[in-house]
This record gives sequence, C-alpha cells and structure tokens, in this order.
Amino acid sequence: MTKPTVRAKIANPDSILFEENLIDHNGWSQTIPGAPATGFSHNTYFQSNCRNLEFRNNIVSRASAVGGGIRCGGSVYNNLFLSNPRNLFIGSFDPAQINWPTEGVEGELAYNVILGARPELGSVFYDPGNGITLERVRNVSVHHNIIAHFTEVSEGNTGIGINRADNVSLNNNIIYNWGNNQTSGLDFASGITLGDNLQGVVSLSHNDVQMKNTQGYCINKWGGFANTSFSDSRYHNVVSASNWFSIGSFSDWSTASGETNPQQIDVNYADPERDISTYLTAVGQTGGLAEFIQLRKQMSQSNWNPDYTAQSVNNYIREGFGIPAISNLAEEVSIQEVFIYPNPNISGMFTLNLKTNPYSSLKIFNEKGQLLLRKNNPHNGEIIDLSSHSPGIYFFLLEGKDKNFMIKAVKP
Repeated sequence: MTKPTVRAKIANPDSILFEENLIDHNGWSQTIPGAPATGFSHNTYFQSNCRNLEFRNNIVSRASAVGGGIRCGGSVYNNLFLSNPRNLFIGSFDPAQINWPTEGVEGELAYNVILGARPELGSVFYDPGNGITLERVRNVSVHHNIIAHFTEVSEGNTGIGINRADNVSLNNNIIYNWGNNQTSGLDFASGITLGDNLQGVVSLSHNDVQMKNTQGYCINKWGGFANTSFSDSRYHNVVSASNWFSIGSFSDWSTASGETNPQQIDVNYADPERDISTYLTAVGQTGGLAEFIQLRKQMSQSNWNPDYTAQSVNNYIREGFGIPAISNLAEEVSIQEVFIYPNPNISGMFTLNLKTNPYSSLKIFNEKGQLLLRKNNPHNGEIIDLSSHSPGIYFFLLEGKDKNFMIKAVKP
C-alpha cells in the first residue's frame, strides 16, 4: 500500500493561523521511479477535529491529490491555488470523519484564486480536476472567488461542487473556462455541480459561469430543486444553447430552477486570459508555473519579494476580470492606516479610523456577499451602524483611487 504523505497534517489544536506559506508538489515525483501521484498524498490536511482555522495568503500548488484539505472548516481567504487535482476541499467524503447530516463543518471561502487543475485519473482516488469541493458542510459562505483556466483533458471535473450541504451560499464568484476540453464522450464537466443531498437552503446569486468547452455544462444539478435558490447570475457556454445545463437549455433552466433575473450573456472582461505566464512577463520574468514556484522558493523572511506572493498574483488576476485590487484581507488591515473598532462588537456600532482620507466610498457586505450599505467619502471617526443586522461576519470595502482595503468585522 502506498504510504500517505502530507506536507502539513494537523489534528486536534484549537485556533490555527496558517499564513503566507508555499506548499508545493508534495508526495510524488515525475523523475523518481515508483513515486507517482496518488490519492493518499496531499499538500495540506487539517483534520475535522481542528478548530478555528484561519488559512490565508498561501500558495498551494501541484499537489499529488488535494491542495487545500480543510476537513475542519474555517476561514479560507485570499489564497492562490495552482494546478492541484482537487484544489480546495472543505469537509470530507468520509462519514467516519463527519457524520452528516447530524454533523457538518462550517466556514467561509472568500477572495481565493484558483488557476487550473491537474487531473489524476489513474490515482487511487479519482480526481478529475476540481476547483472548490464542499461535502458534509453547513453554514458555509463561498464568495468572491475566481476559478479559471482548466486546460487539461478530463472527465467529470467541476469548478465548484456541492453535496451533503446544509445552508450554503455561493455568491459573486467567477468560473471561467473550466471545461473538460474533450470534443466527445462523457459531458459531466460543469462550472457548478449541485448534488441531491441538500438541506436548509443552498443559495446561488450574482455568480458568473462562463464555459468555453462543448462537453461542459454551466450547471449540473442532480435531483430536483428542493432546498435551492437562484438569482442574478450570468451564464454563457460555447455548446449549443439547447445544452447549456444538465436540464437542457437556458430557458429550461430558468423554468426548472425558478432563478430570478438570470442573464444569458458572454461577459466581456478586461483581460480574462491572464495566468501565471503572463504575470511573470508583467513583473519582468519569463516562464510558467515551474519558474514562478522556483522564484517563490528563493524568498525568505530576510529576502522578501512581494511579486511572488498570493496577494500580488491574485490582484493581477482580479484586475483581468475587472475587480479592483485588494490591499489586505486580515482583520488587522494595515493598522497604521485604517481600522475599525471595537471589533468584534456585539452592539453593531463600529467606528471607522482613518489616518488619511483617500477613500471615495465605503461598501459593506454581509457574509453572503450582499451589499448592505454604501457611504461616499467616508471620514475618520465615522460611525457605522449595523445594530439592526443579525450577528455575523461583515466586510468593509474601502475604495480609493490607488488602493482598496477590505476589513472583516464581527458582530457576535
């Protein structure tokens, strides 16, 4: 039996901050005989008995199987996933780990960028090339992620897959060119796959699903549409319009799903083909993924280069999709320049502290990605009243001419 290897395997601790790491190519080799990629080896693996995980600003690339294995749930922010067979997995397929529906891990996956996948079709566990997988979860918010450029040939891959889920929101995500790149054969590839084991409400809104392959669906829905809600998403596919969805045409989808305000549109992004190769060119280098990882490995605490961080690459990719760059996503966002207090705040009355006032607007979103409030020209000392809103996580987006800041606020 193949011995499992995991670069970061963590079990039982309470409160974990996993930040600014490079986890690359664990547990397999293309040059060593007898060391192929298998489903037993992963880049990271946080067991279901961990608690309070913050996983942010990491680069996770070229895993044998799972890149980010988040069995325990938690907060997963602003990470860069590159060419993993299963890039980001929250929850578990294993009922011995999570006894769903009695149990289900919670979490938030936001502002991550996933570029490509490497299918491992002959491994012990079949990994056809996936972006985000959610299994045996509840109360999970997935928002403002970009999943793009699956260019390999595979069967059954999906951008975002959800099953055995209770109360999941999927909002403001972009899935672009994530097909199986076959011209015939099985067509189970999809931008989004929804299983038939859903409870509570699984809601999808304001997502872009822009497919570029004749064997891929925009959405593949197993079973009926109980426990689901859809609104305001934008769909496109290069396949015949009668076969955009597993249920049939765009019209068939609108009728069966009951989606409000869906759009059938080929979105014209600024520069959606940006990838690691074009990023290296933009920073004066050449090459592709291997060269980028090598440059990142040359960094150290005393030899830091922000060009090879998840933050810089993610902002470059976001701008290609017309999304403003984000300066920081942690609670302690540049405390010398901008912060809010008290945070957490049970009353919901937050005070905005700005060392300077370069911001033209403040937007506040809930954890479902819904815009709750907008203020023009916010000033130092401004009181933000969220007292009428339910306890939860809120995002303060400060937009300026040259930079933006995102702060996470908590109302217990």
